[in-house]
This record gives sequence, C-alpha cells and structure tokens, in this order.
Amino acid sequence: MSALGRAPSPLRLCPRVCIFDIDNTITVGADHDPATCQVLPGPKPAWPGHGTGTTQTVKDAIKNCHDKGYKIAFTSAESRSEGDNFKQMAFIRSLDPTGGSLFTPAFFKSPAYQNAWNLVAHTPADAALEFGHKESMFLGVLQHYGIDPACFKSSIVFDDQTENLCTAHNLGLRTFQASLECGGFYCTAGCGLSGEAAAVIGRLS
Repeated sequence: MSALGRAPSPLRLCPRVCIFDIDNTITVGADHDPATCQVLPGPKPAWPGHGTGTTQTVKDAIKNCHDKGYKIAFTSAESRSEGDNFKQMAFIRSLDPTGGSLFTPAFFKSPAYQNAWNLVAHTPADAALEFGHKESMFLGVLQHYGIDPACFKSSIVFDDQTENLCTAHNLGLRTFQASLECGGFYCTAGCGLSGEAAAVIGRLS
C-alpha cells in the first residue's frame, strides 16, 4: 500500500495529553543562568517568589501540544499555599495557547490541574504540605481525559525529576526531561524546558 493510502497508526487515533510539571519545567529556578534561559515579561509563578518566571520555549511547547490535538494537564508536588492561589493561576493562564478559553476556573477545579492537596487530606495547619508521588496524579489525568491503558504511550510527561519520569515510563507514557542542568533532581538553577520539547511533540504527532 502506498504512503498516501496507508491506514493511520492506531496510536494516532488515541486521545492524548501533554502532562507538564510546574517547578523547573514550565518555570525556571531562582538562580537560573539568564544568558541561557531568558525569562519573559508577564505574570510570575507564586513560588519561589523571586528570580523565576517562564520562557518562550515553554509557551511554544504548550502551544504545540494544543495545535497537535493534545489535551493539556499539570501535575505538581506543590502544596496548597504554593499552587492554590490567584497568583499561580494567573501565571498558568498566561500560558494558555488559546488566549483564555482553555485554562478556565473549571480547568483549575478539574483533575487536569493536580497538586498535593488533590491527593492528601489537609487541615489549615497543612497548607505548606508537599506531596511528590505522581503515579496517582498521572492516572487521574488519564482517567479525566478518557485515555485507556492501550493508549497511554500516545501521551507524554514533561518533568525535571528522574523519579517522576520513571513513574511515567512505568505506566507506559512517553517522557521528556526538563532542567538537565539539575541532574534529575530539583535545584535552584533549573532552566525548565529546552527548545527540543516543542520539536519532540511534532515528531510524535
């Protein structure tokens, strides 16, 4: 059969999602090298509170996911005080590839926006409690978007920490590592996603 008549790969017919970590993935660390990763003007994330922001490569990656038909989700170890606030949500909204119709209040209340408080019980005294185990977060996102296990490998996780990437890989998800300068662990010098992230999305589509 010719290339023009070839049936599409089954994975191309799967619903799929780009799952982004937040810290050191869609943000840069407070001690990043400004010559290497240039921070854009605009809303800043709520944490760490200084010297951080996002880059054009992050916006390009999220837009490329959306343009290629991927759903979008965020999974983070952030605590309620770090992630469940107006400043953090304003930052996420500034990355909306549609200009405002995607990252809505309903999005932030859905399993597409996973943080520590979605998974563990909280009291007012626990507002700073972080929880970094992401298997249940990934599964919550996949269930939310109706992606069954046979289609897991059509989706991709972007994260800086090796532990989370291994968890995603063990579920059958594709992965892309951010902030390589940190060596697979969180550090304050992370540069977030590299320019290769957007290209990878294109190659998978």
